[in-house]
Parts: sequence; C-alpha cells; structure tokens
Amino acid sequence: MLKGIKSLREHAKSGDPDTFFTQQIMEAAEKIAWESDEISFKEVRRWATENYKKLGEANPGSAFSQLFRAGVQVFANGWYERTAIEYNAYVAELSSTRRQEFHAPLYGADFPDVVTDNEPYQESRIVGVDRELIANKYMGGESFSREMFDDDQTGQIKTRMQRLGESSRLREELEAAGRLTNTALTQGKVTVQPSTYARTNSNGASVGVYAVNFYGTIGAVNYGNRPAAFAQLSVATLRTGLQSLASAFDPLGVRIAVRPDRLVVSNFDEVNARTLLNSSYYPGVPGLSGQNAGTASSSSLTGGFADNVLKGMLNLSMNTFLPFGAWNLGASKKGMVMQRRDALEVVQEQPNSGASFNTDTIRFRSRARWIMDWIDSSFWYQGNDGSAAISQ
Repeated sequence: MLKGIKSLREHAKSGDPDTFFTQQIMEAAEKIAWESDEISFKEVRRWATENYKKLGEANPGSAFSQLFRAGVQVFANGWYERTAIEYNAYVAELSSTRRQEFHAPLYGADFPDVVTDNEPYQESRIVGVDRELIANKYMGGESFSREMFDDDQTGQIKTRMQRLGESSRLREELEAAGRLTNTALTQGKVTVQPSTYARTNSNGASVGVYAVNFYGTIGAVNYGNRPAAFAQLSVATLRTGLQSLASAFDPLGVRIAVRPDRLVVSNFDEVNARTLLNSSYYPGVPGLSGQNAGTASSSSLTGGFADNVLKGMLNLSMNTFLPFGAWNLGASKKGMVMQRRDALEVVQEQPNSGASFNTDTIRFRSRARWIMDWIDSSFWYQGNDGSAAISQ
C-alpha cells in the first residue's frame, strides 16, 4: 500500500501535466487501501495542494507571440465586436433578493349565466398560474501568465475584463433565443435547453410553451399559439399569427386581451421584416409567391393599391441566435421574464493569493445569478422554430 502511495507521489513530482493521469498513476491509485489506518489524509492534502497547478495552466505567452512584437499594428483590434443585445425590448426584467421567486397571477372571473327564479347561481372556478423560478449561477473566466500581461504590445490583454462582461450579456441574448424557439439551441459550447413550462388549456389538456391547441378546442377547431405546420415569414403567415393571438382565451374559456406589438426574427428575415412593416404599399417578401400585386390571391393584403395596414403596428427586434427563418410574434414585456438575483460582476483574483501567487498568473472571472423563463406564454405566437423550408 505504502509503495502505491510512493508511486503516486513520485508521479506527481514528475511535473508533466500532460501525463499526470496516465495508466500508471491509475494503477498506482488502485493499489492503495484507502480505508487503512496507515493512510494520512493530511499528507494527501499536502501533496494535492502542492501539485494542483499541474491540472490547469494559464494561457501561455508562447501561444500568442504575435502580441509581443515590437511595432505590432493595433488598427484591427476593435473589429470583433459583439452583436447588439435586444431581448430587453420584449422581455420583462425583474430584480430578485431570493434564491427563487414565485409567480401566481390569477385569470379573470368566469362568465355569469342566466338563472331562473329560485335557481341558485353557479360559482365560478378560480384559476391561475403557479410558477417557481430558481436563479442559476453563470460564471466564466480567463487567466494569463504575468509575462503575457506585461509584454502585450497591443493592449488587448489588459481589456479582457471588458470582454468577459460583453460575453455575459450575450449569453443572456442566447437564453432569450432559446426560450423563443423552445428547442435545444446550441451556440459554441453552450446549449440552452427547452423550458419546462406547462399549463392546462380550457379542455383540461396539458400543453407546453407552444401548441396548436394551446388555448383549447371549440367544436372541431383548435385555438393555439403556433400553426399546425411552421412556415416562412410572409404577409399570410404574419396575419395568421395576429389572428391567433386575437382569438386567445384563458383556461376558463374566457377571451383575454392580447395586443401584439413585437415581431422577433432571425438575421435571415430582418430585411424581409422591415419590408413588411415599413412599405407604404404592397407589403410582402420579395420573390415569394403571392407576395406582390401581380400574384396576390384575393385574400391577401397585397392587392393592387392596398395600404400597408401592418405599418406602425409592430416593432421589430432581431435576435442573431435564432435559427435561420425562425420568427415569433407577441406582446412586449408579457409572458417571459428575466429574473436577476445578482448583477454581473467581473473581478480579478488577488495577486498575492491562490493560483495568482503560486504560479504568477493573472486571473479574471465573471459571475451572475439569473433565470429567464416563461411565466405564461399565452401572449406569444411562434410562426417558425427554424425547421420550415425557407427561400429567397
């Protein structure tokens, strides 16, 4: 057993981080009787403390030698800007002082009904939302050798704290895109999972964020906040979305007022959306069938000399993380919330403690606690999650 510990210790002293966990060290660890009284965990802790730096390494200067060249040009340093953040135009932001917050809005009262003499009235049900949103913690960080920080001739390393802050805000924009699409959305190393939101419609059926029968079924007609088949943004599909939200009702079957004022599109449809919403005449997506006066059907908004009734009705937001062709229509600041527990902070590790002291590195990290999710998606319509065929 002691031989196994000695083997483990000698291997740790070798100082090669790329071979720290080899087959030999795994075999040495298996030979140790960890429950024996001969084991000194104080000794184990000491060796772990002395050798933990082998498990991680700051960005070495040798990997970025271009930053140290005398006379290196800096005119291109600002080219790689982060995209604009637009989710705060349609997502309500709330401050929080707790680990979780509970949201319990009640729907309105049921309709009164006709009663005859001496007939008792029927009491209404009280129905509402019961949502618990628990804040998640988000962290990121970077580290550099002291030499890399000191010798950088471009000034870019010294501004990395600002870059961490930009990326943290961009992560929030990605979360908004994931909530709008309600599919697993991956960007870089991050995947936003679909929301767990669910509710009961007027027929007692359980529905998720979007459903063709989200509001309920009356007779043979479904009333929902998405179409049976997703389709590209156009005059016809946008009109369908407006009509669907205008027909919204609560789980009691009573109409609710949904006043959509926001169209959120991917970068594929930004120009198309601006054409639809701002043209004086013939609103349509150029090139699509039925989108101009010559090919429009009798039920289209693009008839000859038709005024663009969409002009001024909706505001436009573009989320760069939405899949190509995805678009949503809804009421700003209703349905989805950004619940912020701890604001973003970007800090540097104290240089006289921790890894900064032991390995002479400079380390930054960002931290924030928040959650973005649905309280009630009754106020939003999904026209395309990015899976429908698109053309231009």
